[in-house]
Amino acid sequence: IRVKTVYEVINEIGVTDNLKHKYEGIEVAIHDSCSTRHEKQIHESVRWILRELGLNIIEFKNNKKDTVCCGAGGMVGVTNYKLALKQMNSRADETVCENIVCYCESLLNSNKNILHILDLLFNEEVINKNLFTQSKTKTLNKWITRYKTTTLCK
Repeated sequence: IRVKTVYEVINEIGVTDNLKHKYEGIEVAIHDSCSTRHEKQIHESVRWILRELGLNIIEFKNNKKDTVCCGAGGMVGVTNYKLALKQMNSRADETVCENIVCYCESLLNSNKNILHILDLLFNEEVINKNLFTQSKTKTLNKWITRYKTTTLCK
């Protein structure tokens, strides 16, 4: 079975007209997830979506297949939060851009404005330009939310 990500599907069907060039002129750096390191179609789809939204893309030096760990992997945020935060800030500081878009749960507690790409498409507060960063959430709290969500879906 060939699985497609939501980013590939959006790339195929397009961004809605009301969102095209919605964020014209805003600069964002893209953090590529470690788990997508070898997924060229995801990298290209994400970048296509951001261009359609009018965002000016700033690439990290280490991107796509050469991406660098964000500090959230391996449950380190739960077992050693200080180490995870140090790596998050280290990765975020690899760009001078204050706004970073990701497509995983990375860098959320770093010292920059972090948005998930889906917030640009579906979060009304972001779309209405009332907000351009996610609230800081500790790793353990994210896992608790995941657990609650999966138990509700059963």
